[in-house]
Amino acid sequence: VEVQQQKLTGHRTDRICWVNFEGLDREKQPGLMTLFKKMISIPFEINKKCSLYLQASASFQIAVYPKNAFYRKHVDGGYEDLNNG
Repeated sequence: VEVQQQKLTGHRTDRICWVNFEGLDREKQPGLMTLFKKMISIPFEINKKCSLYLQASASFQIAVYPKNAFYRKHVDGGYEDLNNG
């Protein structure tokens, strides 16, 4: 699993990784495979209990927060000088 660094500075110091089912190695990453299966089942379980129409995503973002890491609320996007990544 590849860890991605943030281009945006000052808003977050965690490390993120986007995970999709096809990219997981069942033998090397059994824990992530189990987590992914549970995450993908959540919308279906909520739909059964609450009569909603939620859908599962094909990928999930996992974030790791080392000691003293942070995430400040922000909005991604913008143009030219206002582009924050």
